[in-house]
Amino acid sequence: MRYAGNKVTVIGLARSGFAAAKFLLARKARVRVTESSSKRQTLESAEYLRGLGAEVETGGHTEAYVTGSRFVVTSPGIPRKSAPLVWAARKRIPVISEIELAWRSCPGRIVGITGSNGKTTTSHLINRILQEAGRASVLCGNVGYSFAEALPAVTRRSVVVLELSSFQLEDSPQFRPEIALVLNLSPNHLDRHGTLRRYARAKENIFRNQSANDAVVLNHDDAVVRAMARRARGQVVYFSKKPLSRGVYLEGDQAYWKDRSGKRALWRISELQLSGAHNVENALAASAAKKAD
Repeated sequence: MRYAGNKVTVIGLARSGFAAAKFLLARKARVRVTESSSKRQTLESAEYLRGLGAEVETGGHTEAYVTGSRFVVTSPGIPRKSAPLVWAARKRIPVISEIELAWRSCPGRIVGITGSNGKTTTSHLINRILQEAGRASVLCGNVGYSFAEALPAVTRRSVVVLELSSFQLEDSPQFRPEIALVLNLSPNHLDRHGTLRRYARAKENIFRNQSANDAVVLNHDDAVVRAMARRARGQVVYFSKKPLSRGVYLEGDQAYWKDRSGKRALWRISELQLSGAHNVENALAASAAKKAD
């Protein structure tokens, strides 16, 4: 996508918004940033972006910062009823996340991880598995660097391990990772999403645009997550703490991978450096992601 000369509004000046603004400025977009805070760090970030050519307002929002924009990039913490998002909707200006923005320019392969719990640990596990296998792996998203900030380190040979929240996913309408993981689902962030169903739908954006050549890793033990397989377009790979006819699972303290060619031992719980039943589940998910690769 060409950005040069286009007006783009960035809402929020925390890590995600700051990275999005720098990304757009580097591509010669006409960037306007609107931020309600006027804290010291915010003002310093605003001054830095002004030095790069951006228009920045702090301490509140004005409609002029949205008017005429080709699209709006919103930060994950911005409420849906925030004035700039209401103005954008009224003017029919597309709104996307920083994740969607960076994805459009990402040359590498993406493993996206979401879920109510265990995202960070599973992301670190997958990153470590890839590095130990000699793969060029970049860990970012909701952990460590923002996606746009990490993008300069990504090449065609890289694998981007991307931790994703429901907030990031709900404004990522075209986002498509080659491998998607949904770890579990519990009633979180209902103040934002309203219902568990809407929360689940936001999570499903992680695999909604996949093709038959992609893969989605699902927790077979979570009924809501297991049911997502009906809407998956890619290959479904399950993980479970109970025996499966196909997938990654536990039998006693031994983890196995089972497919059409048979059953193979992977690791024992006693070999894990992480303790706790939840981390066993995270390790199963990471192993399933490896098999899906």
